[in-house]
Amino acid sequence: MFVLNRRETWQIDTQLTPCQNKSMPRVTTSSSARINCRISHSLKEKVEAAARLRGQTVTAFTESALAEKAQEVLQNEERIQLSQSAFEAFLHAIESPPEKPSAKLQAALVEYKQQRS
Repeated sequence: MFVLNRRETWQIDTQLTPCQNKSMPRVTTSSSARINCRISHSLKEKVEAAARLRGQTVTAFTESALAEKAQEVLQNEERIQLSQSAFEAFLHAIESPPEKPSAKLQAALVEYKQQRS
């Protein structure tokens, strides 16, 4: 539900709200949470139009769009993408590590231990 507040900004309420159009299905959930944000009038109009095209309430459309975007962001952060040559270099480093740490690596370890204590 979009609510116009005194600053003329919009808030998105992800809790169950009445449908604007009686032919649109209501979304019910066993538990809900609230997210408030301000959006421009033009974005509000786009969201409402997109929700109508999908036959959804603004709340249902917003919830599904947020869920999709959150999943995309989380997957991108959890996944490491390497070129073929970078992947081969990574495998080589894992399969044949140096026998003795370099002086630079040893210095980095000392610095790390100092920062942790």
